[in-house]
Amino acid sequence: MAKEKGDIKGKVLGNKKAGTAVIVIAILTIILGLVDIGFFLVGIAAIMAVLLVNSAVIVPTVHLGIPTRIKKRIKNSKGITVVMGEGLGFVYPLVDDLLEENIISRKLTTKTVEAKATSVDLVPVEMKGSLQYAPSNEYLNVYIERSLETIEKGMIDAIESEFGKLCGVKLAEDFVKSRKEIELYINCILLLERPPHLFLNKIDTPDMAMGIIFKPEHKMAQDVLDKVAPEKWDIPKNGEGKLDILAFYEKNASRIKILIDNARNELSPVEKLYGIDVAVFRISSVSFSDAAQKAFEEKKNAQSKMNAAQERHKEKMKIIKDYVGLDLPFAEAVNLAESTTGAEVRREVISVVGSGAVSDSSLIAAAKIIGGKK
Repeated sequence: MAKEKGDIKGKVLGNKKAGTAVIVIAILTIILGLVDIGFFLVGIAAIMAVLLVNSAVIVPTVHLGIPTRIKKRIKNSKGITVVMGEGLGFVYPLVDDLLEENIISRKLTTKTVEAKATSVDLVPVEMKGSLQYAPSNEYLNVYIERSLETIEKGMIDAIESEFGKLCGVKLAEDFVKSRKEIELYINCILLLERPPHLFLNKIDTPDMAMGIIFKPEHKMAQDVLDKVAPEKWDIPKNGEGKLDILAFYEKNASRIKILIDNARNELSPVEKLYGIDVAVFRISSVSFSDAAQKAFEEKKNAQSKMNAAQERHKEKMKIIKDYVGLDLPFAEAVNLAESTTGAEVRREVISVVGSGAVSDSSLIAAAKIIGGKK
């Protein structure tokens, strides 16, 4: 339960102080009452005033209070814990209490989330983000039965579990460009009763979409239904013929955002489990270990060098073809192509026939090639 300092009040006059005051006033009332009946009546009024003040509790704005009776939560006839709303309230004096730690905030709580998983190519991947949530009105009793530590650990475990599912079927490099898709996927798990990648294959018509995506009592405009009609969805598959989840969330991002905006009429299973209402989950970064990052850079550099070598090879082979087309000997064509491209190529494999000198006719042919003439 979230606790804030400063404006939290609880019981106006604690039971211990009130009990002590009542006993002292009662003794004085008895003693002085024997002298004058007026003191007796004043004493009775003073005791009543102490009990009245002791029964008053103040719950700050945007907070809820959970009163206790002899250190136990008070439950109604249905076994549901009694919860007090914000403002001034009253409980039984001396036996009921409202401790500061039993006043919970209904404001949005922001929790930093760090999740780690391993990609299909065995590279550790780390995700950092933040989760915003508040107690749910509908499942408030579930929320107050959980400790704040339990809720936060449970939410982090849920996010890490879903992140792990994605990592387990994707290469590490895929996550560099898929941050938005990962974020959208996790938000659907946290916010929707029916995440689209789980129920889409059960929808055949827009009418079924109304029954599966939305609750019947939440009538959606026809233009909304048209935008999320089954035939509008892209269903990308991976190499095994299964749904490619990250590609699915990339290609259907606009439709999925429509669902989040219009289908929030029922809490998700995660929200029901912890009695919370999730506002949003945001990813700040998806990163790798230093060793993995270094390996990616080396691979990228190697790929760049390979691409450059391939381009040089293509250029050289084109020039050789042009030279050979001018009836130059193949060896001389190779020599001229290498000189033209500036490539540092070892020549042990292709030996130069003859004296190795380039003839005047070859130089003239080369000049024509370089000049764009044949």
